[in-house]
Amino acid sequence: DVPGFKKFNLIKSESNEEYTLYASHSEWVSKQDFINWTKSEAFRLAHKNAGQHKDLYLGAPNFEGFEVVI
Repeated sequence: DVPGFKKFNLIKSESNEEYTLYASHSEWVSKQDFINWTKSEAFRLAHKNAGQHKDLYLGAPNFEGFEVVI
């Protein structure tokens, strides 16, 4: 169990000749819960093999954070 975690989705766009864009979307109770998770052992374990398939990616992932307005 990860404190403050609500939901995760991996979403995929349409493909073209060059690539298929994927985005991960997670929801958290608070921004601080997300920050705490990124500093946790659970985060390290979940991402320990992230560089293993570098040949499949066009580049490093870009983080974009959003807050609910309405």
